[in-house]
Amino acid sequence: TTTSSRGGSPSKAPASPAGTTPTRRPITPPLYSSSDGCILKKYTNPMLSNDTKSLTLCASKLAPHLNNETARLALDSLSKALQEQNHSAHALADTVVPELWKLIQEGKVVSFALLFLRLVALHHAQSKTVASCMSELMRALAADEHGGGSLSNFEPPYHCQLFTTAASKSLAWCVASNYAGSKKPAHQISEQQQDEPLIPSFLVEAAIRDWNHDAVQVRQAACTFLYNYVICNGPQLD
Repeated sequence: TTTSSRGGSPSKAPASPAGTTPTRRPITPPLYSSSDGCILKKYTNPMLSNDTKSLTLCASKLAPHLNNETARLALDSLSKALQEQNHSAHALADTVVPELWKLIQEGKVVSFALLFLRLVALHHAQSKTVASCMSELMRALAADEHGGGSLSNFEPPYHCQLFTTAASKSLAWCVASNYAGSKKPAHQISEQQQDEPLIPSFLVEAAIRDWNHDAVQVRQAACTFLYNYVICNGPQLD
């Protein structure tokens, strides 16, 4: 039976001639109007963690652990600049980032350092200081669960793990995800940066490995990193 277009009352479909098999209407793919477009083409923007509400708290927690007044003042000024959407304070970022990475290596207020670092990695990704810090963070993320580097193309191995908890590892992936999502297209990068390498392959392998992590927040963060990596670097991938 079929439903009539008038009033919705059921009506019988036309009977097939005796001795023949009823034919079914062929299945056709849905058509997209020019206004809607293909659904896959809608997913062209990276997923970024750009909320600034936690910056003031992060700065207050981090400042007591910084060794000098210059670093503390730079941290406070950079926090205000990021909250005001001022992304030109590269000198402040160059001062703050090494201090944040030192705290992470020492295991001090790691979560607050990573929360702050995710915004610096997003808005100051072209800084050489940030790039150097991110290179270290990537190698630490790629360290296997036994404290060494067993992934292919992984040099040098880390012999101590920095991100030992689900919270710290998910935040580290968040930083890497923002960094991957912040990469500018080649035509927007200066000539001196044209030879800048992509995210290393060992980090992609590590993200795929963390699909099987016990903690859901780590799995989600690793998947977000991979999404941003493909969205922003797709044309340059093999």
